[in-house]
Formats: sequence, C-alpha cells, structure tokens
Amino acid sequence: MTTRSLYTKQQSNDIVATIFDAFDNGLITLHMKQALINLFQIIKSGNNSPTQRHVANKARISLRTVSEAIRVAKALGLVLVVPQYEIVKGRPRRLANRYIFNALKELPEGISYKRKGRAPYTKPYIKEYETPVDNSGIVTPAMRDRVLGKLLAAMREDGMRV
Repeated sequence: MTTRSLYTKQQSNDIVATIFDAFDNGLITLHMKQALINLFQIIKSGNNSPTQRHVANKARISLRTVSEAIRVAKALGLVLVVPQYEIVKGRPRRLANRYIFNALKELPEGISYKRKGRAPYTKPYIKEYETPVDNSGIVTPAMRDRVLGKLLAAMREDGMRV
C-alpha cells in the first residue's frame, strides 16, 4: 500500500527551489541544505514526523546540523514545527515533531551573523514557535488537534492535498 504525499508535484518543486534559493543567498550552509532536502523527502514519502536522528543518519550529517537547519528554516518560515505529545499514566510524553513545509515567494533580507572561528553565513533571528499551552505548560491533545486543524485548513486553502 502506497501513501499519498500531502504536496503536489508543483508544490514539491517550489519547496525544493526555496531550499536551494536559501542556500544560494547564504541563508543556510551546504549541510543544512542536505538536511532540509532529506527531511522533505522523508515527509513526502508519508512520514510526517521523523526524528531528527533519522534525518541525520539518512543525510549522513550530524544531529546538531539537522537541529540548526530546522531552527533556521523555522525562522525563515520555510518549515512549521508542531510539537507532539501523548498522555501516558497522566503525564505528557514527548513524541517526534510534525513538520509542515511551505514554499516561500521571497526570502527575508538583511539577516546575517558570524559564527565563532568559522566563515560567516547568514542566520535569521530565531523565533520560537508558540504552542497553545494550558497553565501547566503542557500541550494537550485537544490543543494540538485544534492547531493542526487550523494548519490543515490553511493548507487546503493553498490548494494542498490533505
């Protein structure tokens, strides 16, 4: 049984082109580009929530590079990261994040920083994704489903198959 991708062929091409544009403009490094392309290929094949370790092993790069690539892509607006939890015996248990890619028409400009002891590359100011939490700081399944419902509705409006 084959799984259908959430992305049409045109959307897939646009997302890959956006990743290459980010690399060409110096927003991400070569290894970050490899990480994002491998992450997108895994998601396209039907696994919407792969672990970062799985992506790192598939791309043959470090886990730290994968997490940095995802943070930068999040800040650029290229990837939406949705944390997932399940309640086990009354306590939240962390699951792998769900990733939703978005093709950008224009990349942000004027964002750069220099890494210590390394060649400079552009890195955006990283904004943390705000998840809906209750007073205890735990994302409940109902809250997560509400956020995913809004995301899926927005994806449908953009013409994605969901």
